[in-house]
Amino acid sequence: MMRTAKILLVQQSRSAVDWLSPVLEKKGFDVTKARSQKAALERLATDEPHLVIIDDTCPRLSGPRVCRAVRKQSQHVPIILILAESSRGDEDTGATMHLVLPFTSRKLMNRIKKIMPREESSVLRVGELALNCLLYTSPSPRDLSTSRMPSSA
Repeated sequence: MMRTAKILLVQQSRSAVDWLSPVLEKKGFDVTKARSQKAALERLATDEPHLVIIDDTCPRLSGPRVCRAVRKQSQHVPIILILAESSRGDEDTGATMHLVLPFTSRKLMNRIKKIMPREESSVLRVGELALNCLLYTSPSPRDLSTSRMPSSA
């Protein structure tokens, strides 16, 4: 059964990308909004989104700072940082991808498809065992080594 992918949208109340939420919802995503860095980090912990989109076009919200805070709290979640100008995309923000205004909803959806894990390809099946890789992240590859597995005699 496919579950709805969750997107956390971090933006101020008035923004150049107010159209994002309705477009994403129309495409079938479960969109949660946060208006501040603090709210974004709280939502990240409680909602466990599959993707975070941060709007850096508002002067009162520092997109790169929010992006770094999100990355510090969750190293595996993909992040799209929306920028008003391409020169800002050069700084190290921790974002998976930058998207510069103006852009179309089609371009946004193409970017989301590129970076967001696909549900059907994220389930590892071995016999009756199924591991959903979207829900489980290993702290290190060593944890999956076969040296600790019991031998089948």
